[in-house]
Amino acid sequence: MLQDDPLHAQLISLEPVEAPSPIASRPGRWIGREHVGALQDAGIGFLFADEVLREVLDRMLRRYAADFLGIQETRLMLEQLEGKYGELIKEVLRIMPLQRVAEALRLLVAEGVSIRNRRGLLESMVEWGGTESDAGRLTEHLRAGLARQISHQYADRNRVISAFVLAPALEERLRGALGRQDKNRDSLPDDIGRTVLVQLRRLCDVLPDPDLTVLLVHSELRRCMRRLIVRGELQLPVLSFRELATEYNLQAVGTVSLTDVIARPASRAGTVTPLATAL
Repeated sequence: MLQDDPLHAQLISLEPVEAPSPIASRPGRWIGREHVGALQDAGIGFLFADEVLREVLDRMLRRYAADFLGIQETRLMLEQLEGKYGELIKEVLRIMPLQRVAEALRLLVAEGVSIRNRRGLLESMVEWGGTESDAGRLTEHLRAGLARQISHQYADRNRVISAFVLAPALEERLRGALGRQDKNRDSLPDDIGRTVLVQLRRLCDVLPDPDLTVLLVHSELRRCMRRLIVRGELQLPVLSFRELATEYNLQAVGTVSLTDVIARPASRAGTVTPLATAL
């Protein structure tokens, strides 16, 4: 399966066959095995059939990894860390129950955020665990503490993060709608949610590679936008500005507005903005 611009294959007189892809929402482009040598000589990226299968399994495991992290697994993890971070762990368990620790870690894993930075997570739990009784809101603080890690995860090799952004008028409307609801609900009214979802689908359809793009929103909107994305079955990571490290740059590749979608082709993409000045 081709993992490159189809134009590159056409330049060496190969015409990929479009067929369903098991690892993307868009159709994949497939080329016969007899052309492997030509692809390798031209430096064109591709996956063999067994590599596609491994990618499918990897994505499935990541998708359901949170289901394997419960209270018992969290307790075992903390016991293994007691030798290095004993005082931190004692303080965490003093200010918050083990159940909330497990739920916060589970929410991180569910969105593909690595929890290997144990010390950073424990320190954030000590800082926020006593004031945030809701695991969801606590998780937002933990994500902010992992800003450098999350930025690296979604940036290209030039430290540029490509993102869809909300137009100011739409963001203001969404925050207003959210503010009029119960603070524990964290969901948008159905009429607004449907409109935003339609806009996001259009953006994903017109961009050349939506898999390399995130949706960047105000921190107050991140959780409700994430719920909306999951409900709409879009494969689109949702980040807040709090999760972006200042040494990375931001490039807006599409804007969701109240009236229309504004998509910027790669050749005319938005200006790369240093996050130190964007925040």
